[in-house]
Amino acid sequence: MCKCTSDAALPFGYADDVSPWYEIDPNKSRDDIIADIKRDLAALKAWGDDNNTTFEKSKMEMVIVSNKRLPFDASGICFDGFDIPCRSSIKLVGYTIDSKLRWGPMVDRLAKKARARIGALRRIAHHLDSSNMKIMYSSFIRSIMEFGSVAWMGAAPTHLAKLDRVQDSAQRIGKFDIEPLGLRRQAAALKFGFKLLSGSCKGVLNRYIPKLHEPTVRSTRVSRHTLNGTQVIPVTSTTSLDTFKRGFHGILPNIWSKLPQVLVGKGRTCGWDKVTKRCVNHILRGDKNLEEN
Repeated sequence: MCKCTSDAALPFGYADDVSPWYEIDPNKSRDDIIADIKRDLAALKAWGDDNNTTFEKSKMEMVIVSNKRLPFDASGICFDGFDIPCRSSIKLVGYTIDSKLRWGPMVDRLAKKARARIGALRRIAHHLDSSNMKIMYSSFIRSIMEFGSVAWMGAAPTHLAKLDRVQDSAQRIGKFDIEPLGLRRQAAALKFGFKLLSGSCKGVLNRYIPKLHEPTVRSTRVSRHTLNGTQVIPVTSTTSLDTFKRGFHGILPNIWSKLPQVLVGKGRTCGWDKVTKRCVNHILRGDKNLEEN
């Protein structure tokens, strides 16, 4: 995978994978950038030779993440004589990353995998009551549709609706009611925000710690739009991409504004882990139209 720093690659290593990650430097020429990437890949090949490690060329691929009408031309990048193909999307440790980073292919894949298990749920429906059917759905189907949801929650509503239809089918088959997937994604985002604030995350994740502030202007007229107490500083603007606005950073201030300030105050003084469960329960039982506000 390549998202093109021309100065140096940022490698991500896994059990049996390595993925150089680059950022395009607009101040460097295409030839210089390609040369840098080839040099890194040559160094990787040399490391493999020295450590008796081979690389499966048929599994090598890359994707250019860009919203430009004419994205970076990555043709000519090769590894040990093998031309690496450029794809519109690639799968990396369970995530499907597309060239526009809009998460549509990722959500579609999860919906397809979850739909495949609806048939199994239907076959056992006459053996279990609604309570057990709910447990089976939550354990074996909903868990699929929530994999890494904080990362892709900014996907377009048309894609997220595919997940909702899977849950609607499960509820009809199992004759149970369950909280909307949208609220659960918001709860997951809030939990992640609390982990960032508590210092539980490491490395580059610390760059994404939400910034809190106390509103300096307080309205004397209480309304549904009045924000008092500690709030999250919004990071979106009119020029932000819709995917970003719907994602973790875009929606967190909206979610946070629904929290009781007594819980927020306790989190600031006693630790965010002390209030996570109660805040999550508040979101799950609260305004079901939060994403639309």
